[in-house]
Amino acid sequence: MPVDMTALAADLAAESAVTRALVAGLDETGWRTPTPAPGWIIKDQISHLAHFDEVAVQSAVRPDEFRAELAAGLDHLDPDLLAARYRVRPGAELLAWFEGARAELLDTFAVIDPQQRLPWFGPAMSAASSLTARLMETWAHASPPHGCGTSRTSASARAPSATPPAARSCPPSRSGSSSPPRTAPRGPGARPTRRTG
Repeated sequence: MPVDMTALAADLAAESAVTRALVAGLDETGWRTPTPAPGWIIKDQISHLAHFDEVAVQSAVRPDEFRAELAAGLDHLDPDLLAARYRVRPGAELLAWFEGARAELLDTFAVIDPQQRLPWFGPAMSAASSLTARLMETWAHASPPHGCGTSRTSASARAPSATPPAARSCPPSRSGSSSPPRTAPRGPGARPTRRTG
């Protein structure tokens, strides 16, 4: 069955609304609330989403620019460096950035051929897979145990959708523990590596 990018974008829009609702009323102290992700505060979760939404759009509409920046070794791959870079921004500014970057992502991907291959940090992936990855990333960065939410119902869990079932659940940790793992992914979709410090 062909992927309906409009429906997939609608799923991501619904999940984005849930994420926005979690943080929209925070004051600056609230934005600095630590999350279970080691060393990260709520600001870091939202800036991570905004940054990689922009990178996903870049890979879709300016793939040569994306490849050049990746080859140049820009710090797209280090989530902790990215978090530190954006942490100085006020929470309201980060939320506005997330909303703008997410709107551009949704507009861009709604009209892309779902089978179009897009460059990424690992192997190239289809546009449908890229948008699904943004949905999973949104859910992961705004949901417990690692994100900015403490209790929430995923938009994609409330109603049938175009999103594949695998994208609607978060797998348990390998250890079966409910505590956050001491790992740090080194890029969107990358397998975690053990932190040494």
